[in-house]
Order: sequence, then structure tokens, then C-alpha cells
Amino acid sequence: VAPDPRAARAVGTAGAPMSRGGWNSLSTEGGVATGGGSVAIANLPNEVGGRKSNHEATIGELLRDLHTQLSRHHRGLLASSRAFLPDIVADAINANELEPDRLIVKRCDGAVVFSDASGFTALTERLAQKSNGAELLSTCLNKFFTPLIDMLTAYRGDVIKFSGDALTILFAANSDGEAFLHACGSPCCSHAPLELACLRAAACCIEIHKRLHNFDTGEGDVRLTLHIGVGAGPVTILQVGGRQGRYEYVIAGEPLAQIAVAEPLAGSGETVLSPQCWGHVQHTVTEGEPIESNPGYHRLKALDITKHTYPTVKQAARQSAVKDPDGILGDEELERRL
Repeated sequence: VAPDPRAARAVGTAGAPMSRGGWNSLSTEGGVATGGGSVAIANLPNEVGGRKSNHEATIGELLRDLHTQLSRHHRGLLASSRAFLPDIVADAINANELEPDRLIVKRCDGAVVFSDASGFTALTERLAQKSNGAELLSTCLNKFFTPLIDMLTAYRGDVIKFSGDALTILFAANSDGEAFLHACGSPCCSHAPLELACLRAAACCIEIHKRLHNFDTGEGDVRLTLHIGVGAGPVTILQVGGRQGRYEYVIAGEPLAQIAVAEPLAGSGETVLSPQCWGHVQHTVTEGEPIESNPGYHRLKALDITKHTYPTVKQAARQSAVKDPDGILGDEELERRL
């Protein structure tokens, strides 16, 4: 008998490969081929099965390594992109809920703040006369917008869009009161989600005026001021565009119509609340001078500090935001979703 040499390699015992000569003395006993130092052909399925198990184990290990690498890569991308994306969009990406052809990112209730800065035209005209005007303008913008965005973030505001020197910010109505006993920072009261969002937006706007009103640009008498309009109600976050991979994220809903009226009513250093927003905070804030041209809208003066203070509202907002460090999934949850 002179079988195919490849069969000899397949049937030889582990650690003692059968020589070609061994097969020359091959005999058959009971229908099973045997030879010197060989394994019975009947045992071949067991050996192949063992190799298959080893192969599956290797594949499983490779898949686990791939999951780990994807997890780290995903976490890194999210962490680095959060500086350029609204939180509500980053959360949708993190939850694998944002497809390229999806129009609606999220529907929710919330307070919408439109903050418009005055003085940038005079500043750019002044700096345009200097050789390093662009660098000075960049420095000034950073000094102004960095503390502004820090304050918005501290109160759980989410910057949805920049429109030149204006910002559109969403204070989403989160159910923080369910997870935190005193989500407003005061032990003497509790708030519905939209009411809490309006309270945070109001406190944030007042602190912004205190810190950034008549901001000194360092360019003579040019100063920057803010006037703000606030609305409240149901909103829809939209993902529009998609040409060449470029998308814009915008807010639609009733609060946008409200701030279109409120913001022009606000003078320099003022915040005006829509009737809908005022209804949620009138018992926790104090009102400024009445607006005779539109009595339904209200100037915001200050928090009622017998009920809330700025540090406690802000600190409570910060604590309620830290549910997941850096706002990204843990390894176990991320691997489960992968």
C-alpha cells in the first residue's frame, strides 16, 4: 500500500511523525489501517475536533482583543470630539442612535437661551488697523468666550450653535430630581424637570452678566456686552446637511419663536424671559423693570436668594451631570454594545 504522503502527515502521532517507510509496512486489522508509530484512522476525527477547538479559541481571543481596541478607540474619539459637538449630539453618537440619514436627533423639553454679544464690530474695525490684528482678535475672543462657555457648562447648558458672536444654548429638562434628592441645590423645595431647566438657565444668565458685562477688550474704550433672550417648551434637535460629510445641528420648536421676541427686548446687560419661561421661575426669581411694549415678557433681575443661591444651583447642576466620567460609556457597557 502506498497512500498519499499528505495522509501520513495527517495521521501521524503528535511528536512522532510517521516516516514514508512506516507506511510501506502498513497493514489492516479489522478494517482499520495501522502502521509503526501511527494512530488509527478512526482517531482522526478526534484530532481534527481538537484542532477546531483550538482554532475557535484563537478566534475568540482575537475578537476580545478587537473589542478592547475598538473600545479604546471609540472612547478616545468621543473624548476628543466633545469639544466640537453639542453634548446632546455626542450622547446620541455614544448610544449609537445617530445615523447619517437621520433628521431628528432628539425631542425633549427645555429652556433655550439666545445670547448675542455687542461690540465685536467696533473691536474688529479697531484691530483691522494693526498688523497683528488677527492674533489680537483671537486672543480677545478666547478671553471672552472661554469663561462664558465654562459658566454655561457648569449650569448644564449645552451650546448647540455659534452664529458669529451669538450662541444658542439648550438647557434640557432632565429628570435629575429622580436621581438626586436636591437637584436644585436647596433642601426646601423640589422642581419638575422643565422648571429646573428654566431655573438653571435664569441663574446662569444672571451670573454671565455679572462676570462679563462691559468686558474690557484691552483696546481703548471698546467693550463687549451681552443681551439675552430665554424661551421654554418642547424642542427638536435636527441634523441637517450631509453633503461631503458635513452636518449642522439646529434647534426647532416653540422656544425659538419666543426668543425671537425676547432677545430684541433685552437691553445691554439684560435678560428677558418669555411668558412660558417666566411661568416656571416667577416664584424663584425677582423681576426687573416691566416691559411696557410687551407686558407678557419679563426682565430678569436676580434669584430669590431666600430660596436659592447661585453657588448651590451651580454646584448641584455639576453634580447631577457627573453620572458617567467624561460623559462616555464604561468598558463593560461599551463592549456589550459593540
